[in-house]
Amino acid sequence: MHKNKGKTVIALLAIAIVAAIAAVWVCTPGERVALFVRAHSEDLSDIASACLTGDASAESYRSVRVEGLFDGEHPIVQFDTYGWGLVPYMGFYYSPDGTPAAFQNVNSELTSVDDNTWKWTDGTDNHGITKKIYDCWYYFEAWL
Repeated sequence: MHKNKGKTVIALLAIAIVAAIAAVWVCTPGERVALFVRAHSEDLSDIASACLTGDASAESYRSVRVEGLFDGEHPIVQFDTYGWGLVPYMGFYYSPDGTPAAFQNVNSELTSVDDNTWKWTDGTDNHGITKKIYDCWYYFEAWL
C-alpha cells in the first residue's frame, strides 16, 4: 500500500511540474511581463523613482535592462525585456502620471484600440502598441 502512495506523490509532482512549464509557455510576452512587474513592483518602483529624480545607478534589474528616463510632457522610465533586429522590442515602462506613451516617449499620437491598449506610428515603418498593466505601469512592443 505504501508503494502506491509513493507512486501517487511522484505522479502528482510530475503533473505539477508539467503544468507550471505549460503555464509559462502558454503566456503571451505581455502576460509574462505583467507577471514580472507585479512580482517585483516594489524594486521596480524604487528604480523608476531614482531615474525620475536623476539619481539612477541601476543598469539592469534581474534579466531586464533599465533603459532609463525618457523626458517629455509626460515623462516615462522604460525597461527593456527583449529586442533587436527585425523582431519587436518589448518591455514595460512607468508613467508617473498614468499617461500611456509610445516607445521611448517619441512624439507620436496614440490611437485607442480598447480601454487598455493603444497603438502608435511615427509615419514611417516604425510603429508599436502599449497596454496598461496596472496603475502607472504599461507593457510595450515596438517595431523599428
